[in-house]
Amino acid sequence: MLLACKGMFIRCCLYSFPSLVALAALTLVSACHLGPSPELRRRVESQLYSCAIDAPDFPSGWVHVRSETYDVTSRGIPGSGLGGVRAVFGRKGSSGALYAIHAILAYSTPERAAAVFEREPEVFYDALRLTPWLEFDLTQAGLSSDLNRAACSYFDTYDADISRKRCHFLGQYGRFLTTLNTVVFAGYISEEEMVWVWQAIDKRMLQCVDTLGDAVWEEEIE
Repeated sequence: MLLACKGMFIRCCLYSFPSLVALAALTLVSACHLGPSPELRRRVESQLYSCAIDAPDFPSGWVHVRSETYDVTSRGIPGSGLGGVRAVFGRKGSSGALYAIHAILAYSTPERAAAVFEREPEVFYDALRLTPWLEFDLTQAGLSSDLNRAACSYFDTYDADISRKRCHFLGQYGRFLTTLNTVVFAGYISEEEMVWVWQAIDKRMLQCVDTLGDAVWEEEIE
């Protein structure tokens, strides 16, 4: 890794234009980034499972499918972190099975979590989108998150006659980022019920901050 970084640094110095140098420097930092050790990530993730919501927090008919560790570099939650987990919920209906995913990612400090939130989060992406993302007004939800954002858009589906609304919620609670990714579709979950789930996430994340907000995870490297 160090040799690769050294080679990249040499190549960076070959460019004289400031913009190219800046871009190369950012690439160098990204490539040489050292994340948490596997042992640290396992310790963090073993505690994060308690921050996830449960099936009773969803409308009737939804069930817990599985809980698993989360790829912290994937679209679902932006940025790298100390560790991440997600809980997957599903419901079967006349149009097949639909899923909702609640994910939590831990950072070493609230400031780092806020910095990642403030970047244009990839949780609102363009793949298979039919309509623009429309911001969802969260003022009436009464959430206690430090920062939050929610938006919905219609996405293409395998059925040409059906386009389903997909909604994303992203919130920062101290050193944690959390997101809910769900399809809002008749017979599965309504917008009003989705807000109830957001409120359940809010309550669980406040408990998570109380329990783990000051946790000292050794060997924190980010």
